[in-house]
Amino acid sequence: MFHLRLFRDPEGDCLVLNSLREMPTQAQAKAHTRMERLAELGNRLARPECDYLRDGIYELRWRFVKVQYRMLYFFAGEKIVV
Repeated sequence: MFHLRLFRDPEGDCLVLNSLREMPTQAQAKAHTRMERLAELGNRLARPECDYLRDGIYELRWRFVKVQYRMLYFFAGEKIVV
């Protein structure tokens, strides 16, 4: 199992958590499920749940109603930085 780390800006704010709080509850639940699967499967997680963009950057993907959500992440050893 990989370890998920949430990126914080220099002021200590976690943009991922801030974004999640603004989503509908069901979209938040889907995001948590995707992050759990990412922590479990790491680089074995595949489309449509995630996709490789470029330069070591990936996106976690989910949909709720008609909105496509994306969350960027990268690997740093056994850690995944979201």
